[in-house]
Amino acid sequence: MPNQSPRTARGLAMKLLCALIAVAAIGVGLVWAGDWIYAKTVARRYQAWERTVERGPDGVRVNCDAFWVGEGSTALLLIHRYGDSPALYGRMAPALAAQGYACRSMRLPGFGEPLEAYRASDRHQWLDAIHSEVAILRESHDRVWLVGHSTGAALAIQESLATLDTVDGLILLAPLLEVS
Repeated sequence: MPNQSPRTARGLAMKLLCALIAVAAIGVGLVWAGDWIYAKTVARRYQAWERTVERGPDGVRVNCDAFWVGEGSTALLLIHRYGDSPALYGRMAPALAAQGYACRSMRLPGFGEPLEAYRASDRHQWLDAIHSEVAILRESHDRVWLVGHSTGAALAIQESLATLDTVDGLILLAPLLEVS
């Protein structure tokens, strides 16, 4: 449109800019509305799921409690992965106990608990709990090894580095490590 005046071109540019801003605002509004609907749907589904969950008196899901199995001078502290529970070691721990190991499958703080408690837990609480478990095992066993799966393996590494003289060894199952 070579015959347009600069004033007309500016007016057209302003109209185009306003249209783009309006489209962007509508897009942002749609994304926000979709996110709100999704959040409400997930919350409703979580509440429905929570009504089906059986919990013990301490609020922990049934079959998600820590457990002991076996006897021996070497203790294995079994640390579960993210989003799991001590039940992860339900088959492995008895097999290890049959080989003469004392196995303690611990529950990391927040795991197996209602979502609010789970959200409130963090890596520092998990490491503190592992440290406490190691100290208890060290009192009654000659050797203490950490067995960790995925996130549990990463936490086992952190614990062993923080307390070099209290952990005798590590067994890392699919460790959650950054690949360089």
